Amino acid sequence: MTVQVIYVGFMPTNCYIIYDEQTRQAAVIDPGFDSGKIAASIMGGYTVKMILLTHPHYDHFTACEELRQLLGADVYCYGTAVRFIDGSDNTINEIIRRPTPPVKNPIPLTDGQIIRVGSLEVRVMYTPGHCEGSCCFVAGNAVFTGDCLFKDSIGRCDLPTGNYGIMLKSLAKLKKLYKAEGDKEVFPGHGDSSRLSYEVRFNPYIRESDAFIE
Repeated sequence: MTVQVIYVGFMPTNCYIIYDEQTRQAAVIDPGFDSGKIAASIMGGYTVKMILLTHPHYDHFTACEELRQLLGADVYCYGTAVRFIDGSDNTINEIIRRPTPPVKNPIPLTDGQIIRVGSLEVRVMYTPGHCEGSCCFVAGNAVFTGDCLFKDSIGRCDLPTGNYGIMLKSLAKLKKLYKAEGDKEVFPGHGDSSRLSYEVRFNPYIRESDAFIE
């Protein structure tokens, strides 16, 4: 698997493209802005079959519908995020003054579900806390954490549907993932990449989550 990062928007947001060299298929993760830039960045000879969303905040999916139309790809998000993605409920993004372009027919995902990008297996891990409908995507030796886990930090928990106690439970799941499967590269929604081994050792929020590990 090859991972490409594209910085989009004013924050900026990390948009990722993952490539399966065996089948020449690819997936886009979190197209927050700049659909044209993302489409132009796709490596030659690859076909994007799906767009994956880690969570329903506007800075992670504003360009999603336009990119979906450009690529003819299906959009996947966690089941409880669908209403925030398809335009049914804008409360989670009420902090912005203009409506986020709704995504047509997003496909709901469930915790532990396996989806395939060519020969790549991508596992869904439900990780709320930053907001409802947040999930991580585990693929090989990588985990795409959205705004759940950053290098040395975590995403905000004070926005609509955010909850710090729930976030700690999600961080405990990531620590359990490390103990069960070993080290993985962490690709967050903003900022630099990291590794689970580093975060488990040094991230104070993951250390605080120990009480939630069963």
